[in-house]
Amino acid sequence: MQIIVTITMFALSTIGLSVENALPCIVLLFAASLASATQDIATDGMAAEQVSGTMLSKINAVQIAGVMAGFFIGGAGLMIMSESLGQHLALGVLACVPLLSLLFISVCPLKTPSITQEMNEKASLLKTVKRRGAPRLLLLTLLSAVTAVSGFGLAKLFLNDAGWSLAQIGKMGMAGGMVTLVLGCGGGAWLIGKIGVWRAFSFGLLFALLSSLLWLLQSANGVSISLVALCITFGSLSAGITSVAINDGRDAICIALSASGY
Repeated sequence: MQIIVTITMFALSTIGLSVENALPCIVLLFAASLASATQDIATDGMAAEQVSGTMLSKINAVQIAGVMAGFFIGGAGLMIMSESLGQHLALGVLACVPLLSLLFISVCPLKTPSITQEMNEKASLLKTVKRRGAPRLLLLTLLSAVTAVSGFGLAKLFLNDAGWSLAQIGKMGMAGGMVTLVLGCGGGAWLIGKIGVWRAFSFGLLFALLSSLLWLLQSANGVSISLVALCITFGSLSAGITSVAINDGRDAICIALSASGY
């Protein structure tokens, strides 16, 4: 999967993103997204197999921090680099990240799992959906994804319409990324340990609501730098907390269902 991501990223850096190349770019991005999603699921499964309890929350926090780092560097960071280095070179620099991880994978041998479980049936998405509690889990996962992504996506469009340059929007996104990594993910893991998964998730949704209301206020009264900073802070906290909480809750539910035979 990582090889697919690396190849598609270098291909994108070669052809560039433009209206003329829209179709091949969409195909390459689709392939890269599919491979990345597969990797993400495999990483979750490996974490659930190897650890449990409070250590699982910490590992989930580290994993989500890595995902968010890629989200902001690949989004906001690419916007900043594109303005100074050009689109092709910026995409080439970004493609070196999965290439570097491939080098680490090749030199770091994988450890053999200490616990092996005999699988009596093949994995199936249909069987997963039919399991007890699966619809609720899917709904919460969807809610978490929408909370984490929609605010930042709409914020970029809003600031672009307000006259901000790509570099300015990118710097704003990078600042929000730091809040997500340090306070959102780290604070989310701490909050889960103190008040539990679902209460922490509710706090994350509250921050998302506050951020959305402040963006709505600015759409009527004009952009304010202080309010933009507040919106980004609330949105970044929400993204980190909800992502860590939903990962921890999902793993706990899956482990419980597996142990009960569902």
